[in-house]
Amino acid sequence: MVHLTWIQFPLQNGGMKSLGLALVWLWTICALHAESRPSLVSCVEVLTIHVCDTNTHERVYRMLVDDLGLPTDYYPLIYAQRRYAAVFAGNLYIEPCGPYAGIRYPEKDFQALFYGLNCDSPVVPEVVAARLKEAKLSFEWLGTNAFNLHDSRIAEGSYWSINFPHTSQREAAKEARLKKELQENGKSRLGFMSVREIWLGGAAPSDLNLWHELLGQGRAGTAEWRLDKQQTIRWVDSPVRGVRGIVCQVSSLDQAEKYLKRTGYFGIKNGPRIELNRAKTYGLAISVEE
Repeated sequence: MVHLTWIQFPLQNGGMKSLGLALVWLWTICALHAESRPSLVSCVEVLTIHVCDTNTHERVYRMLVDDLGLPTDYYPLIYAQRRYAAVFAGNLYIEPCGPYAGIRYPEKDFQALFYGLNCDSPVVPEVVAARLKEAKLSFEWLGTNAFNLHDSRIAEGSYWSINFPHTSQREAAKEARLKKELQENGKSRLGFMSVREIWLGGAAPSDLNLWHELLGQGRAGTAEWRLDKQQTIRWVDSPVRGVRGIVCQVSSLDQAEKYLKRTGYFGIKNGPRIELNRAKTYGLAISVEE
């Protein structure tokens, strides 16, 4: 933590003038230092949804695929009595999974909730480890060159991991196929294009420096961070910590509104944004905008 002190300079007339030169100087140095250090996260690669039971897992998966028009990456996988699936959302993957035992969730009686953020990093693992230690953030360095963050200042109510992408030609070809399928599905359904915003709930973070270290410099005066792949992470006021919802881009809000009303997913319209009916989304806060 940097402590800033106001400096007083005597003037020729004997008076004293309080100047903020030290503040300006140190603020400039800190800003230049922050800009010279790349963030540890470039984008969110996978957003996970935890479910209360296996039946709800199937329903959430079918909602994402059949109703919202997201193409399947893989389904189903069953491991240790948990079910896994993944769908492609244009600029990230959404992965319903569960149920899990022994996790202290931010909500008790839920059907489904957004929980995990698996992020890509633009720097090498050794730099991530050094920077996390410097910031005094507790973490686990996995043997697969991935990091799990355990520090409650970051990970309370959610799960954060940092990974190091190695996109193969096969992966690139698969993603191109999924993008084409998403576009085709959108012509007759919601018109889903991408996930534009991910909302983190709670009071505004008390130590923005930790989040700047992780996510880069946010927009001035806001707890909002712009990532690659046209993603934004935004803090929202909430009594519950964790991932509180997402805002998705659609090709046409008029088309989306008609489709949502026809299928019973229309919830609340607030200006240029529509929130889906949470009774239909199993409690997930999903909004769309053009």
